Amino acid sequence: MADEFATIERQLASIMAYLTKVWWYDSEHDEWFVYSPDAPSDLYELVFGNEYYLYVTEPCTLLYDDLLMDLYEGWNSIIWGSDKVTAFIPQLRLEPGQSQLVKFRLSPSVVGTHNVGVDGLQGSFIAVKVPVP
Repeated sequence: MADEFATIERQLASIMAYLTKVWWYDSEHDEWFVYSPDAPSDLYELVFGNEYYLYVTEPCTLLYDDLLMDLYEGWNSIIWGSDKVTAFIPQLRLEPGQSQLVKFRLSPSVVGTHNVGVDGLQGSFIAVKVPVP
C-alpha cells in the first residue's frame, strides 16, 4: 500500500465522480483536515491506518492497488488500508436541545441506532461512532 507518488486524487480516482468531501481528524493537534474536489483543500494524501470520513453521492466501489471498499451513499467511515467500511455516518444539523434517532449501517447486514443530541453547538456537523456489536 505504500506509494511514494500517492496523492489523494490518485488514491480516490475510482470514486471521484461521486466524492464530495473527505475529512480527517488529527487528534494529536486537535485539528480537522478536509479534501474537496472542487474547493481549496488541506488534505493531500490518505495515510495507512488513519480513519477518514468520505461523503459520496451514491453507492460506489473504491479501488486502489489491492484495496477494495464498497461505499454507501452519504458519509462513510473508513480505515485507509483496511477493506472494511466501519460505519455509515449521517450528516446532522441540529439546534441546541434537539435530538434525533440516527440509524447506522455498520455493515451490509448490521444496523444500529443511537440517539444524538446537541448541547450548545448550533448547526454543527456531528460524527458519531457506534461500537460494532
